[in-house]
Amino acid sequence: MVFPPGTSIPNKLDNWVEESGVQIFPNPANGLVYVDVSKSTKPLSEVRVLDVSGKEIQHHTLIDQSTLSLNIQQPGMYFLQFSQYGVVVGTQKVLIQ
Repeated sequence: MVFPPGTSIPNKLDNWVEESGVQIFPNPANGLVYVDVSKSTKPLSEVRVLDVSGKEIQHHTLIDQSTLSLNIQQPGMYFLQFSQYGVVVGTQKVLIQ
């Protein structure tokens, strides 16, 4: 797919969050990220926190509203990977300052 100059390229990661009903805030964060799955359009069972190399940093089971405490020493970009009974259904990037 080719995009004309000056147009923005669609971001599938951000589109998934908008369509799923999952709320992730604040973003960027200072180490504590709230994840609210109570309005999710799909039953989500877990979330993994991955660094930019794909290494799993944390793993959490989700219950209605979960608070993810990303006590990560190093600021940077991370990914929240959401699963439904072991199948990945979406990913959202978060920035830790």
